[in-house]
Amino acid sequence: MVVVLLLWSGAAMAEIRYVKPSLEVPVRRGQGMDYRIVVIVNDGTRVELLEEQGDWARIRTEKGKEGWILKRYLSTEPPLNEVVSRLKKENRTLQEKQATFKERIAELKATMQEEIDSLQAALQESESQKDECLAELDLVRNQYEALQRDAADVVQTKQQLKDTRREVEEVRQRYLTVEEENRRLRKNTSIKWFLAGSGVLLIGWLIGLGSGRSRKRRSSLL
Repeated sequence: MVVVLLLWSGAAMAEIRYVKPSLEVPVRRGQGMDYRIVVIVNDGTRVELLEEQGDWARIRTEKGKEGWILKRYLSTEPPLNEVVSRLKKENRTLQEKQATFKERIAELKATMQEEIDSLQAALQESESQKDECLAELDLVRNQYEALQRDAADVVQTKQQLKDTRREVEEVRQRYLTVEEENRRLRKNTSIKWFLAGSGVLLIGWLIGLGSGRSRKRRSSLL
């Protein structure tokens, strides 16, 4: 039971260390230069710190070899080549994300432009219908006024006036409908322009943020 607890406590306190730049560092069976060498480790080798005593540290290599090494040869910082490799990988990932964002921006611009063009076309058609309704309304109004001036037959004129009033009301209702549709289309067009600008600004900010982080990491490495 005691052995199990000791093994468990040793595993729990184990930490990762890296061998500092040097030619070759011997890992010995005990704390001292007189002990037999268990294995030779090179700079940058990743080892597991098991315990520390004075100037010495007991470690375990990735191949399972255990022994003692002077603590001055160990560092918590990974080797430079490993850092460079990790930063290059992160940079590639950021570049891929940036390319994806750029493609998404292009797709968003194209989609929004198509919708805006469609709304503008509908708005132009609505404007044209509105003008036609106004012209027709003027024509009917003129006819109505002419009937009022030139009416000779009271009965006939009454019926004509009634018909004309109905036509005027129908045209007026059509005009109101077209006017409402015109306002709706104008509102939708404004919203689409606003959303398109906001989406491009947001994705552009994300790209700038990713690029800034990449430059910051490269600068810290240098």
